[in-house]
Amino acid sequence: MANEDGLILILRADVSGQWVRSGNHDFFKKGDPSYQANYRDALSSLVHRGFARREDLDAYRLTGPGFDKRKSMASVGPRD
Repeated sequence: MANEDGLILILRADVSGQWVRSGNHDFFKKGDPSYQANYRDALSSLVHRGFARREDLDAYRLTGPGFDKRKSMASVGPRD
């Protein structure tokens, strides 16, 4: 879910609420707040499991174990 430098952002808009951005990908689906909620929950899970840490109010970054996990998942390939 994180971009090359491990940065993950929470973006906000009055009309759309909050959503996760990683690199140039917004985890946002217009008209489907559950989609955004699922990705915010996924980010919370990454933090809880020690794969990411909060750096600022709306900025998170992968930890060492988070980068390791991303590498191991990339070597397996995309999931169906």
